Amino acid sequence: LSDVSATRAQDGLADGFAEAEKNRQSFLAGLQKFQDMYQRENDRAQIATVESLKTNFEAYYQLGCAMAQTYVKEGPAGGNKLMAGFDAAANQLHDKLDPFLKDQTDELSRSLASVESMSSRLANGTLWFGLVLITATILIAATFIRSITRPINEVVISLSTGAQQTAAAATQISATTQGLAEGASEQAASLE
Repeated sequence: LSDVSATRAQDGLADGFAEAEKNRQSFLAGLQKFQDMYQRENDRAQIATVESLKTNFEAYYQLGCAMAQTYVKEGPAGGNKLMAGFDAAANQLHDKLDPFLKDQTDELSRSLASVESMSSRLANGTLWFGLVLITATILIAATFIRSITRPINEVVISLSTGAQQTAAAATQISATTQGLAEGASEQAASLE
């Protein structure tokens, strides 16, 4: 609308009215999303704020259209008469819109901080769960290994004991055989 007012829609710049309407519809659709959200939350104060924004925006938009059309029809002399009212409507809209935007930005910041906190807690929880899982796995593996190696160690000890007993028996047999051989030698010498 400012372009239409400044150029008085000359040189093919009359599309400003259509562009302004498109932006109006976009703005009102955005406000409608907020209104729907506040209705789901049953937040009467914010619903009233959105309604007030719609009213102020419509006044601003209608004055802007009237001012632009007056500039096109009557030139600067006619359009300038409406400029003060348009500026007042713009200021009034900003006075309503700025706190609303600040509230939304603050709420977004709080939500992001909450998400960040939850992500941090989730990461820490996952880390601790992983550590507990690794520790449990090591303990289970150690228990399993011990349950396998204990019988093997018992068999090895049993075989070792058996081997020692066999070695002792062999030593006794060898000593006995040695004794018999000596005795046989002595008897052979006696017979000679």
